[in-house]
Amino acid sequence: MLDRLVRQLGGDGPALRRGLLITYLVDGGGRVAELAAAARRHDHERVRAAAHALRDSSAALGVLPLTDLLRQEEDATRSDPASVLPIAELIEAEYMRASVAIRAWCHEPITLQGGVR
Repeated sequence: MLDRLVRQLGGDGPALRRGLLITYLVDGGGRVAELAAAARRHDHERVRAAAHALRDSSAALGVLPLTDLLRQEEDATRSDPASVLPIAELIEAEYMRASVAIRAWCHEPITLQGGVR
């Protein structure tokens, strides 16, 4: 999926791939934090907005387990409010797992929002 996105953007080099991934990590970290905080406040509208935004970018990059959890979270805000917080916690864990894999692929530490490496 990442290769297809790079081709659609008119690029073909590893620098573009790495740039897309770094942007995803930086933006995604903030969105996951926003989603988790909103879930703890029971602000389902904000949870839904953050989940939707992160779902689109996760899907575009092929981060499919996270994409699935984000879809579940969007649905839960509408139909199962009691599961919003537990799903948010799963999203936080899956995002961390994915970010470790992405940073390893980039072959160097990337400082994320809040100083997480």
